Amino acid sequence: MLPGLTENHERSLLASVQYAAKLIRDCDDVLTGAAGSDPLSRYATALSTPQEKIARDYLRRLREQLLRALKVVGLAPPAPFIGAVHALNTALMFLDDTFEEMRGRHLSGYGQVPAEAERVLDGVVSELQELTRDFGTFLTGVSDDVLRQHLERLAPTNPVANDLRELSRIIGDHGLIDLRPALALLVDRALEETFDVAVIGRVSSGKSSLLNALLGAPILPTGVLPVTAFPTRLRRGPEARLHIAYANGRTDTAPVDRIADFVAESGNPGNEKRLTRLLLVYPSARLPMDVTFVDTPGLGSVTPGGALQTYAYLPRCDHATFLFEATAPVGEEDLAVLAFLHEAGITTSVLLSKSDLLAAGDLERVRQYVAEQVRKRLGAAAPVRAMSTMPTHESLLGEWIRDEVTPLGGQAQHRAREALGRKIAVLRQQAIGALEHHATGSRSSHDPDVMTSIAARVRDMSATLERTSRDLLSLQDRKATIVEAALTAAAQTFTAGEPLGPTAAAALRADLVRSSQDVGATVARELEELAREVEAVLTDAANAAGAPVPIFEPLGLHRETPLLDVPPLSLEPKAPVWARVNRRLFRRWIAERVRDEWQAPVERAVDAYLDVLRRWATDGLARLRREFEGQSRPLLMQFIGASTTSATNASTTTAVQRDLEWLRRNRVEMTHVQDLPDPCA
Repeated sequence: MLPGLTENHERSLLASVQYAAKLIRDCDDVLTGAAGSDPLSRYATALSTPQEKIARDYLRRLREQLLRALKVVGLAPPAPFIGAVHALNTALMFLDDTFEEMRGRHLSGYGQVPAEAERVLDGVVSELQELTRDFGTFLTGVSDDVLRQHLERLAPTNPVANDLRELSRIIGDHGLIDLRPALALLVDRALEETFDVAVIGRVSSGKSSLLNALLGAPILPTGVLPVTAFPTRLRRGPEARLHIAYANGRTDTAPVDRIADFVAESGNPGNEKRLTRLLLVYPSARLPMDVTFVDTPGLGSVTPGGALQTYAYLPRCDHATFLFEATAPVGEEDLAVLAFLHEAGITTSVLLSKSDLLAAGDLERVRQYVAEQVRKRLGAAAPVRAMSTMPTHESLLGEWIRDEVTPLGGQAQHRAREALGRKIAVLRQQAIGALEHHATGSRSSHDPDVMTSIAARVRDMSATLERTSRDLLSLQDRKATIVEAALTAAAQTFTAGEPLGPTAAAALRADLVRSSQDVGATVARELEELAREVEAVLTDAANAAGAPVPIFEPLGLHRETPLLDVPPLSLEPKAPVWARVNRRLFRRWIAERVRDEWQAPVERAVDAYLDVLRRWATDGLARLRREFEGQSRPLLMQFIGASTTSATNASTTTAVQRDLEWLRRNRVEMTHVQDLPDPCA
């Protein structure tokens, strides 16, 4: 630094240099904007080509001279200190806020916004924010790293692994960013479970013992009813671990020996921990890959909500394993559940548990009797297999695993293979269309009116999804209604002449469970209806574009609909003398007692349930939005033509033609993926 200059002088000079560098960059932006490359630029009257070249030469010389000036003064160029990713994310954050301010409800201060205009603005903003947030996720490296990791996790023997990896390369090489969300969805589909097996039976029928036998370790607590708001799930994995998801979005893991902290009444009464999912992963060779076993509450439970939870879950499973206890009589409720499964088209295997307690002759007679009762109720024969988890009868367990459990993994793989084959064919066709646009340089030849109509419908759906997301925040407002109705019903049970507390407590619990299921079912129906509307919009857009119709799978929200469970309640009312004078005084007294004793625990249970339900619905809506974005952006690209990041030169043209050839060649091969033989046939 020049003699006599202080650190303050240095800081001032460097600040001026940095500001000068910024102004030079601004000049570059002016030249670029005036040239017409940015349709939103403020700058007009472009320079002629020779003038622009000379102007850029001047700017280059200014940068060089600025660096020489620093050298003369004896200062080093200021080192970069702001990360590019951080700077971009900061800009995107402000960009997202700027888009949000464009919504109709934020413009009302300048005058009433018509409903139609607000609807259009909401759609426009939602599309802009989705793209902005997708860019932000990419910048953090999360989406790119996760996609790369998931692609690496695909086994080489997976018939779609090579296709997905090659599609990923093509999409990245040619800048087809609108296809990235669809690709990520397909890779996720290739890794997630596709087959649920419900294990059903009465209390003490041996469900936990059977599942522990499958795990090969006494992990599940026996004789303890699950009291959380969802069934416990078991899946094969490389490491024994509990995976927990909470209503606030937090996820965690825990050792498997802590499972009672989450499923037992003593550890998690009324789901006060606000869990939305509990998955037990265990490295058992007996568990087939890609199959999830679901432990359901026991039928005939002393907890009134237990059977209701099981009944609510039944339609969600792909297969059911039903346990009859060999030494117990066949119950009407058991047969009703089997009939329900049969009518729903859910395949079922019937096991006669605790068979080791009977002699061979007695066991065969019981087996035949149960099979006959099942046949009479269902109107069709159903095989009944003897089962025991005792070491002395290990052959029964081994035969069941060999004949009925292991093949389930093949069914899951076959179903996934069929769906993925169709979806990959659609994505491949979309990539072909994008590269063909790039190779020919042609723009869309579609009817402008059709393009406008389809774009408007897609925009409207984006706005609808955004509004639904906001509406889910109001679920908590339903708590007061549910609690008030349940407490009133309980008080009326006493008033009607029932002197015993357990009866009213049972009525209260049953009413709460029904009320919560009504709320959950309503939310699920609304989301499923929204999913059908999304499917209709995507189908119409595909037909208008002449593109393959997207394969749109059901949301499957019903698989894990949260279910309310309430901690045990007890109340033994001993009315004072004044309350026994007449019925009116008794009603007043009992209503106060019910509220004093039960309102707080009931409110906690309902509050936890609605919190879990909101998170569940929000996650379901997020999946729907991902599906919509992943499918709609490539379809709109068919209308407006594909823009790519590659410069047009000989090498680029060669790469495009090479990748087009691969896509066209493999398009035919992948359309037959669903025709591969079923390993379980």
